[in-house]
Amino acid sequence: MSKHGMVQIEPAHFSNVIGAVQRTASLTGGAVRGLPGGVVIGGLPGVASFASSISDAQKEFQLGRVHSALERVRQLETSFNGITGRWNSNAMSVISSAKQGRQAVPLAKLNEVKNAQTRMQQLIRPAEKAFRDLVTALEHEVAMEGRREEDADDVSGGDAPEIELPGDVAEIYCGGARIELQQGDDGKTRLVPALKKQSRYFIAGLDPPRAVRLKSLDKKAIVAIDVRRGEELVIPAPELAKLIRIGVWTLLPKSDDEPETSQRQT
Repeated sequence: MSKHGMVQIEPAHFSNVIGAVQRTASLTGGAVRGLPGGVVIGGLPGVASFASSISDAQKEFQLGRVHSALERVRQLETSFNGITGRWNSNAMSVISSAKQGRQAVPLAKLNEVKNAQTRMQQLIRPAEKAFRDLVTALEHEVAMEGRREEDADDVSGGDAPEIELPGDVAEIYCGGARIELQQGDDGKTRLVPALKKQSRYFIAGLDPPRAVRLKSLDKKAIVAIDVRRGEELVIPAPELAKLIRIGVWTLLPKSDDEPETSQRQT
């Protein structure tokens, strides 16, 4: 959780899934071969592509598309569960056929298959947990996003660009344009109007809402200075997208008299 009270999913939520799923691609101790019909009991097939798919979901989240990220991860979790189910069915089929005498499987090989089941379960369980943790975190984020949007509607009266500034901010600034996320014809999402260094903004979604001066910005985060307290705030890009949906407005000074904290910060 960031220092100003916003819930934030950590990159580890995504990397944990990638790492755990990748480990299921090969069976600890090697695959079991020499079974009837050329059956091989090895790692989970088809999981190699999961890393890039999870990374795509992470990019969706970083762009503020939480619902899309959640849906993508849920689909991947379902696919993974299907793969593990088929693997278990394949292993059980070998054991069942041997027990019923339909296929001649040496006892040593049968034990290898059973041991392979145990080893694979030790790999699958962490992956299942990592998926559950990520889905739960994204579901929580979706719920929080819904509440924040409802709060923003209550504060701003819908889509109206006007904002009633707190008294200490209104003494110095008047509200300007509301910053919005807009998707261009090229499919890229942009801020309109664009954020500018050294400009002042009112961010309603911070706790408490604050007037800030933008110190620096890049694709990963912005750094802003609280004009009243002089406090430096680092806001990651995913969190900024959420704050913009709640409400961020440009601020115009009423006079040349800026707060002392804002003037001395560089």
